[in-house]
Amino acid sequence: MRVAIATESFFPRTNGVTNSVANVSRRLAARGHEVTIICPNSFPDSQYLGIPVITVPSTVVPGIADFDVAVSSV
Repeated sequence: MRVAIATESFFPRTNGVTNSVANVSRRLAARGHEVTIICPNSFPDSQYLGIPVITVPSTVVPGIADFDVAVSSV
């Protein structure tokens, strides 16, 4: 099965969303599923433990720590 996980938070942010995405993606990949993570561009790499990561442009919300918002030109 092919699975894309889109998230508003991923490493280096550490919170419940990040932990859940990491756990679910690892477990799915371990069972042979093709997983891709789509997250804000704060993630510094193109993969997480061998799982492809696609980053999208984002910006930090002033006054709200550790929260990125995806920015679209469409």
